[in-house]
Amino acid sequence: MKQLKYTLLIMMSLLSFQAMAGKIAVVNVQDAIKKSDAAKLWIQKFESEHATEQADLRVLESELKAMQERFKKDEAILSDDEKRKANKAMQEKYEELQFRGKQLQKEYKAGQQELVQSMLPKVNKALNALMEKDAYDLIVHREAVLMLKPEFDITDKVIEQMNKAK
Repeated sequence: MKQLKYTLLIMMSLLSFQAMAGKIAVVNVQDAIKKSDAAKLWIQKFESEHATEQADLRVLESELKAMQERFKKDEAILSDDEKRKANKAMQEKYEELQFRGKQLQKEYKAGQQELVQSMLPKVNKALNALMEKDAYDLIVHREAVLMLKPEFDITDKVIEQMNKAK
């Protein structure tokens, strides 16, 4: 109920803004950053710098899968002690895979946060340039809007402006 009140308040505010303001646009800042050339370069750089770790993870995953298949195939003929050892080995392999995967994911997220922080001034510069060039009276973040016509979304223009600025 509380969220409905806020949604209605935002909609009413936007309608009153539209009455006062002339030209309104909407931008998805996260998409603009993700789809920018700088972000694409960052992803390529991250992947090349961490190619060894990613390959190691794939190897661990295939080893675990092979262990599971071998266990499944031989389960009927294994002794209880051999089953325990096999389960322990699979559990250790799984934990190593999880640990190393989480480490890589943590590094990726930290790098992504740095990228976003470094890109925000570029986004603001691009928005200011577009606001002046295209005479927008109001630019709203996409998350604040429930529905809109596609012609109001200037995310692609922001990406283009950011890529030009480099």
